[in-house]
Amino acid sequence: MTRTPSIVGLNLRRLRLARGLSQEALAQLGGWSRVYIARIETGAVQSPTAKTVQKLAELLGVSPEELLSPRAGESPIGPLVDQFLDSPWAEVIQPTEEEIEWLRGLNSIIWLDLPPTPVTLLHLIKARRGQI
Repeated sequence: MTRTPSIVGLNLRRLRLARGLSQEALAQLGGWSRVYIARIETGAVQSPTAKTVQKLAELLGVSPEELLSPRAGESPIGPLVDQFLDSPWAEVIQPTEEEIEWLRGLNSIIWLDLPPTPVTLLHLIKARRGQI
């Protein structure tokens, strides 16, 4: 299953690359494995612990808030919406521009205590249309 990176994962990758650090280098500085850093960046780890976020922020020279917050104008679920639009589910339901903007305006999605997927967005659109 393809995972959608969290805001922490997106920010971690952006900040790490901006500082010229490899996943391996950052992992060594923090005492983690390279795989753990990759899992955060790719969304396999959606919510690292507060201690991990604090240490990552220190190593990257930013505040924990900067690591946890979407960039100005960036939708927290934007990557998931993009993934949905590239999926066969978007072809099935054919979302309108208004529905896409509505999805991008959501701050978070909690669906049965599971990480959201493109299918989640399909169901949200169907529910909004009164189809389920």
